[in-house]
Amino acid sequence: MSSNKGSGRSGHIEKNVIGKRGSSQFYATRQQQKQDELVKERLRRREDSMRNARSSIAKHDELRKVSVACAELEEELESKGTSEDEIKRAVMALRTKLTNEKEDEHDDRQNKVYSYQPRFASK
Repeated sequence: MSSNKGSGRSGHIEKNVIGKRGSSQFYATRQQQKQDELVKERLRRREDSMRNARSSIAKHDELRKVSVACAELEEELESKGTSEDEIKRAVMALRTKLTNEKEDEHDDRQNKVYSYQPRFASK
């Protein structure tokens, strides 16, 4: 274009400095982005470890409740004068029953399917 007459442009040329990689401002923003990414990664790892710790504590509490229930049953049967073999069978039956219930609850929570029905029926 030999002249800018009739082209709709004034002829003013602007320099695009933002995309220039050699500037000190670009380096500072890039370093800040790296720091932000590191902080986010640390937070994510910390949340994962906390989640794992909470789940192991919950699992331990559930097992503790089962063992307490079995111990109570054992004490009750001993006070009634039941034989050792019957006590062992009753305790094992209770333990398997409670652990199966806990596993079923856990499976139900994982495999829960939500169905969303429309609020108003369409005509």
